[in-house]
Amino acid sequence: MLRILYTHVNIDELAEVPDLDRRFGLLLLLVSLGEFVPTGATAVDYSRVNFCRVSDESDDFELMRSKSIRHTRDALIAATARFEQCALVTNEHRLAKRSRERGIELLTSAELLSLFQPAVSVLQSA
Repeated sequence: MLRILYTHVNIDELAEVPDLDRRFGLLLLLVSLGEFVPTGATAVDYSRVNFCRVSDESDDFELMRSKSIRHTRDALIAATARFEQCALVTNEHRLAKRSRERGIELLTSAELLSLFQPAVSVLQSA
């Protein structure tokens, strides 16, 4: 069974899409297909209370964000994939490399979409 998980970080990033119609469509798609979960770690000024988990792996979190505040959102999403023991979907090479080094399974967005192809084929033939 395929579960799509998302966090407040995903919502925050989609809320920044400048095109209002595109933003609305992406947010609607995410919440209709996915399941909301708290982030797998907490970061000051990024995490939302009640939507994050306190983690004792702060050193690992710092490595995930490459010791750069700019990569905090990515690190929160990767920490969530690690906590939930699920694949991380990303097309960013640096995040993929850092995640792979920490044993997180990875998928590109194309690989994720290919998982839906069998279901689309069945629907089209019906």
